[in-house]
Amino acid sequence: MANLKELFPEFYQTNLNESDLSGQNGNLIVFDTNYLLDIIQMPTTVSKKYIEALEKVKDNIYIPYLVALEFNFKKSSIKKDKIKKIKNYKDLVEQSVASLSDNIKNIDLVDTKELEEFTKEILELTKIYSKNLTNLIEQKIDSIITKEEAGLYEKLLQIIESKIGDKYEQEWITQVEAEGEERYEQQIPPGFTDTSKENEKDSIRRYGDIKYQRKYGDLIIWKDIIEHSKKCDMVGKKVIFITNDGKSKNKTDLLYKVNGMIVGPHIYLMNELQIQSKKELHILNNLRFVQLVNNLSEVEMNKLKTSSDQLYKVKIPYNQIERELKFIEEWNSKNSDLDWELGIGNDGYLFKKEKINKDRNLIEKEAFLQQLHDSHVYEQNKEEIIDDILIKKFVKSKNPLEKKQYLDYIDKLRYDEDKYLDENID
Repeated sequence: MANLKELFPEFYQTNLNESDLSGQNGNLIVFDTNYLLDIIQMPTTVSKKYIEALEKVKDNIYIPYLVALEFNFKKSSIKKDKIKKIKNYKDLVEQSVASLSDNIKNIDLVDTKELEEFTKEILELTKIYSKNLTNLIEQKIDSIITKEEAGLYEKLLQIIESKIGDKYEQEWITQVEAEGEERYEQQIPPGFTDTSKENEKDSIRRYGDIKYQRKYGDLIIWKDIIEHSKKCDMVGKKVIFITNDGKSKNKTDLLYKVNGMIVGPHIYLMNELQIQSKKELHILNNLRFVQLVNNLSEVEMNKLKTSSDQLYKVKIPYNQIERELKFIEEWNSKNSDLDWELGIGNDGYLFKKEKINKDRNLIEKEAFLQQLHDSHVYEQNKEEIIDDILIKKFVKSKNPLEKKQYLDYIDKLRYDEDKYLDENID
């Protein structure tokens, strides 16, 4: 008779501990694109911890070819985004100082003839203050952000430059994509939740003599990991994949989750790696890896987590925003009669759309997009984007029948919204 553990080895894997991440155990440690990108987009205090962790496991590192390629595709836009944010910050400070000067001139307690004499000294001090403030900001940005970031980026390249997997043949990519089509239809991981990428502008990436569909990116990386784990000279029994891909509650193709809690890697992936390379699969998110390798305290971890949460919060896929706006437009068009009956028109959609399209202040525009995203995507706030006007009307109304009409309308709205989100939002 067969042995239970031999028949189902992935159900009896050993737990992952700190020693598994040391070079002595010879385990293969694979990094996803988001770990590398975090290093160049996180605050430098956090990036240093990421680099420190990489340095400690550098002998065990493997970077799949597609991870390195996607990193190179995306790093420029991240760097440009940082430059834009710095410019926005400087502009905001300049606007604030200019506003201060205008306010100084607007005093109405003195006669027009006395105004120049009254404000001359104050405005002179404001100019000196503005110049000193600008110089200080330039120095701080240069020393704390620009120079440190450049040094960390160079350090990253030094660590990973000889850890990249071999370039793929186009024939191999085509085979993986053909297999991916069948796997995704049967919801076999990884990557079956990424089908929305086929509708994006850059759904197909081209580099040199190869091309690939981005929706199959996770599967290509996974096949790369399997192939490398079969032929590499690492003696360890574990393959440890470092990625933040499983953080989203909508991402169910990588980790097995119960009631929103992560149990472990998807059982299909664990089984596939066991069969093909006789190795155990373990998956860690970026921060957990950094914590284990650097042996960080909970206090230190909380600081890193705050920065990480903020980073992942502000990343708003524009195509997702457009889908949400499209939903609001569709819902309003279907219920326009009821809208006008209640006297609210298309406030929910038209106001938001106009705000996004016409707002010329980049800081306000980004803040509004974030507000739109937060209120509509996250379950605890998503109804606010449409029914805030109705709630105000409900509170102010003194007519019981009218109150009930508003409540029925809100309930209907939320039901239709939830139904739409379940069907359309990845």
